[in-house]
Amino acid sequence: MRGAAGRRAPLLTRNIRIDIEGMQLGGWKRVTIPGSTTEKVKYREGQDAGRHGKVWGQNKYGKLVIERNLLRNQPSLWEWRKYVIDGKIDSARRKVTVTVVDEHKNPQVRWKFSNAWPSKYSAIELGSAADQKVVTETLYLEFEDMSRKTP
Repeated sequence: MRGAAGRRAPLLTRNIRIDIEGMQLGGWKRVTIPGSTTEKVKYREGQDAGRHGKVWGQNKYGKLVIERNLLRNQPSLWEWRKYVIDGKIDSARRKVTVTVVDEHKNPQVRWKFSNAWPSKYSAIELGSAADQKVVTETLYLEFEDMSRKTP
């Protein structure tokens, strides 16, 4: 991406779009893209206890965390979480896409998560009227596969 002076400009974390299959929501405040690790498996060949090797094992991902400002007249993330609580996990599984856009709203980086479902829901702690904080809700999502692409 090129900035106003023709230089390469970094992408800003505030320029995100989240698409959840079957839901139209706005007000996104924060997204935590999970890391990915691969387990290492040690093995030994033959009788030599001092010689061992390592091979790769299972791939693991952290949780995708999405937080949004609670907006009037919009569905809550709680409604999605309720499918899991009610034991309707197949209905809860959705495609989730997180896109970082540039200052002209052109997609620059996209992460796709397949069969995502909410394993945890939390909301902001509510306090006195003097706090004047925006009410937010957060979902912690499990998923089966993650990919990253640049358009």
